[in-house]
Amino acid sequence: MISLRIRCLFASAGLLLGGFAVSADQPDSGLPISLPEDLLPGLRILLDSALQESPRILMGRLEIERSRANYITSRAAMLPSLRADGSYSNKTSRVKDSDAPASESNGIYYSAGAGQPIFHWGAIKRQTDIAKLEILFQELNLAEAYQQLAVLIRRQYLGLIYQQMAVRNLRYASEMADDYLKLQESKLEAGTLPAGSIITPRISAMEARLSVEQGVEAQRYAAETLARLCGVKRIVVEELPETIPAQKFSDEVRGEYMAELAAETELSNTPQALFTQLRLDQDDLRYKIARTNLLPKIGISANYGLDNTTSVNGDSVVQQATTSFSYGVSVSWAIFDGLSTRGQKLSILASKRVNERTLKTYLEDTAAALTNLERQIEFAGQATNLAQMRYDLADDAVRLTRDNFKAGVASRNAVSGVTNNAYVAELALANARQNELMLWTQYISTAGLDPVLEQFPVIKERISHGR
Repeated sequence: MISLRIRCLFASAGLLLGGFAVSADQPDSGLPISLPEDLLPGLRILLDSALQESPRILMGRLEIERSRANYITSRAAMLPSLRADGSYSNKTSRVKDSDAPASESNGIYYSAGAGQPIFHWGAIKRQTDIAKLEILFQELNLAEAYQQLAVLIRRQYLGLIYQQMAVRNLRYASEMADDYLKLQESKLEAGTLPAGSIITPRISAMEARLSVEQGVEAQRYAAETLARLCGVKRIVVEELPETIPAQKFSDEVRGEYMAELAAETELSNTPQALFTQLRLDQDDLRYKIARTNLLPKIGISANYGLDNTTSVNGDSVVQQATTSFSYGVSVSWAIFDGLSTRGQKLSILASKRVNERTLKTYLEDTAAALTNLERQIEFAGQATNLAQMRYDLADDAVRLTRDNFKAGVASRNAVSGVTNNAYVAELALANARQNELMLWTQYISTAGLDPVLEQFPVIKERISHGR
């Protein structure tokens, strides 16, 4: 059961709390974990902007508008149809080859009519219901699209911070290569270094500068891509956080809170499952419509009009304005359609079986994915702890070497070397934290617990998050 898996997940997470920073405050997301936007306010601003300006979301809203227009078209079949037309004419008539005077008339002529389906065995109503379900489908699709977009934005924003740190490391490595090159060039000038030995330091310095330029360009393009994705003009990389913050847990991780959250969370209520369920509901409606194809349909109609009538009596032509009014009941009955209805029903039943299999496969695959994510999150927590240990050791080495440098027992090169090692360890720690945060994000997204879904009314109406 999904509830059991969630409890196991947070039980295992509780064992790792000693290695994580613990927060007494509940994260803004309402979850017992901190999402990236809880730790990075700049990311939350981008997520809010994407909800309004992202090209993907704007396209989804247009699809909703189109489905609403289609619903109006489908509903029109249930309402009375009215028509009216009019004309002005001047008409002269006479009997051919006759000396009798011609008859002439002119005036405005018009007609109006109305029709209303009376009994179609519910087929028209069900067709309207199909169109109404399509609106719900597109609204759910928009919510799911934003959830996937939020996951992507989180990943890319964390990636930008990581790239910022990587560029810092590349610049520091380039400075070290330049310093080493200057040292070797001074030795060359003093005649203590063979001429051929300067080539390798020069190449290394050039390679380091090239790596910096490549890193800067990669980050620039990533920032530009993320800006387009979020619908903002630009992202200033210089204003990004210096590092990726650590995950935080609240005291609500344990106890009754998590048990209630787990118990009220069902995979059948995730957007993906609801997509398929809506398709199944539409299949049921289409099948009921197809069953009425060979049944009689009943409607009523009425017409009223003013027209010109021409009559001939011998050599005389008489034109008169006449009014007419009629009403009646119409019955249409397709008795045999060449087995077309049978084919439609078989096709709809096959479509329903496909959707049932799709739903079953989705639930099984998602449950398996969540089980795997639980283990991956546990591994990621351990990896973060180890990366933190390595960084702490490297940071201690920097402090110790700097103290020794001040005391005159360590060289400047030694300080540069341990500082570079600390930068590398810090980058590895940032990568571990990034991986852990994204695994948590993937988990809550897969389980249908992502707080961004709560911004959509259709989700609030159809999905309970247990909060």
